[in-house]
Amino acid sequence: MPSYKAVVFSDNHDNQRGHGGAGSIVTFHDGKLYELANVFMLTYPYGYPKVMSSYEFNGNTDAGGPTVPVHQGNNLNCNAQQWQCEHRKPFIAGAMRFRNHTNDGLVSTKLVGQ
Repeated sequence: MPSYKAVVFSDNHDNQRGHGGAGSIVTFHDGKLYELANVFMLTYPYGYPKVMSSYEFNGNTDAGGPTVPVHQGNNLNCNAQQWQCEHRKPFIAGAMRFRNHTNDGLVSTKLVGQ
């Protein structure tokens, strides 16, 4: 599929909760592996990337978001028990900035020295 027609993502609200998807899905529960998956997606120049920003859930995969707002004055409520704020994790946010500054670049498949 041509890049301009593709929407790419590592997870979404459905497959994060086991609805859909074929096999294991990397989610915020996977820590650094999840961050690496998003960094790759964001730095590889293909498609329109979508980064998840979700919340913790326990058992009930249809549960809604936390009852506390994510924005609390000048602070964000991003912790392991409520909102996850994946898009604000330093590596993911940095990869977003990188993509924004290199969006028209091409990836060379030729190794240096060849």
